[in-house]
Amino acid sequence: MKISEAYLLFGFKDYSGFYKAFRKEYGMSPKEWQETVMNIPEF
Repeated sequence: MKISEAYLLFGFKDYSGFYKAFRKEYGMSPKEWQETVMNIPEF
């Protein structure tokens, strides 16, 4: 799933609102978060 489509799953009416809420909550953009998660090494 594309990040730009995830906002629909969380009840946001547009990506802009989702982006602002995500950045406020996590201190990074959804794309930055995805890149961080994808770079976590497995045990």
